Amino acid sequence: MMRFRSVTGLLLLTLLGSSLLAHGFFEKAFSNRKINGTVRGIAKGGATDLFMMQPKGYLNGKFSAVGFRLTAQDEEAATQETVTLSYIPYAKDGIHPDPKKEILKSSFRLFGFGDKGQKAYNFLLTVGFPQSIPQNFGIKITLPKAPKWPLDGPSIHGQLNLPNDSQRPRVPAPFQKEVFAFERPLGQANILPLGGRSLDVLETTGVFIEPVLQTVLVSKAYGLGEETLKGIETLHPSASRGDKLYFEIQGGQIGASGFGIVYLSSSLLKTPLPGPVGEWYLNLTPPFPFFLEATTLGPFGKGKTKLYPFSLFPKIFRNFWVQCVILNPATKEMEFTDSVRIQGL
Repeated sequence: MMRFRSVTGLLLLTLLGSSLLAHGFFEKAFSNRKINGTVRGIAKGGATDLFMMQPKGYLNGKFSAVGFRLTAQDEEAATQETVTLSYIPYAKDGIHPDPKKEILKSSFRLFGFGDKGQKAYNFLLTVGFPQSIPQNFGIKITLPKAPKWPLDGPSIHGQLNLPNDSQRPRVPAPFQKEVFAFERPLGQANILPLGGRSLDVLETTGVFIEPVLQTVLVSKAYGLGEETLKGIETLHPSASRGDKLYFEIQGGQIGASGFGIVYLSSSLLKTPLPGPVGEWYLNLTPPFPFFLEATTLGPFGKGKTKLYPFSLFPKIFRNFWVQCVILNPATKEMEFTDSVRIQGL
C-alpha cells in the first residue's frame, strides 16, 4: 500500500462514442469516501487483477451497464497507463469472483494528459451501448506491470480495513468478517482476499441506465458525531448505536417531477414480476409489501424519504428488503428501482 494522493478532479473518458441513454447515468458507490489508502496488492510492480464484488443485497435488480467509475492514482502522471475493467459474476461458491465470465470488458488509457508527479483522479468511464450484467456482480480491474514501482505505476484508492485506522469501515458483528475485495497477481491461479483483509472497499462502482435506491445512514459509527454514510455500513444499521436511516431515490427522466413510493418486504420473489420497465422484486404475500412512504421527486427525478430512527423498527423486523416504485402522473410512466437488503441489529 502506498501513501495516497487526494483526488484532483473528475475525468470523463468515453470509448466507442456516446451512449443511447433513455434515463441518464445511475450509480451507487460501495464506500463512504473515507479513503485511507491506495493499493496494487501483493503484486507490487507486477501485473495484477483486483476485484471489487458488490455486497449481496446492496444492488439487486435487472441492470444494463454503460460504464464504470474508478478512482485511480499514478505515481508519475506523465506516464500513460492502460487499465482494463469488466463486470463479472460471483463464482458458484457465492464467495469469490468468477473472472472467466467477463462482460463489457474495456481498456482505458488513463493519465498521460500533461500532468506530472503523483496524481489521483476520479474517472467516469463510459463505453457506448448498454449491456445486461448479472444481478450479483463485481468489477474486475486489471492493472499493468509497473517496472519502476514505486516511482511510477497505477493503483486504486480504497477504504481499507487497516488496524487502528480511524477511517476503516465500521460494520458491526457478525458482518465484519465479510470479504468484498480480492486480488490475483499475474500467473497466480488462486484469488485471495485483498491484503488478506475483510471489509476492504475499492473506489469503483458500476454506471447503469436504470434508477437506483441509495440507503443513507446517519450514524456516530466513526466517533465524530453524527455523519452521513452511504457505503456498505448502511446495510447494517444498529439501533443501540442510535443509527437513523433514510433512502435517496434516483429516478432519472421518468421520475422527473413525479413520485417515489417506497415499500418494505420480508423477502424477495423467486421469480421476479416484470413491470413496464425494469422488474418488480418484492414479495407480494400479505401483509407485504408494506408501504413506508411516498415522496415527491424533483425535476431531475431525485428525492429522499424522511429520516427514520432504526430503534423504531421492531426487533423482529430489522432484516428486510426495500424498493421504490417511480410514478410520473404527467407522462403516465412507471418504473422500479433496485431492491436493497437491510440486515440491522
